[in-house]
Amino acid sequence: MKQFVLAACICLPMALAGCSGSGPVNVTEDADQAKIDEYNRLNQQGMDSMESDEADPEDDS
Repeated sequence: MKQFVLAACICLPMALAGCSGSGPVNVTEDADQAKIDEYNRLNQQGMDSMESDEADPEDDS
């Protein structure tokens, strides 16, 4: 019984905090389009870098 109460005291606040949102939010609403484009460019650059690392792994031995 003690373990159940302890688990409820931990899980219940976490569940309630996660349910407090009022709905979907557009995070790009007030963002500058140039900054969004720069983010997308850097994101694509990072993805390309990861793909090239996977395609040509270095030999550490």
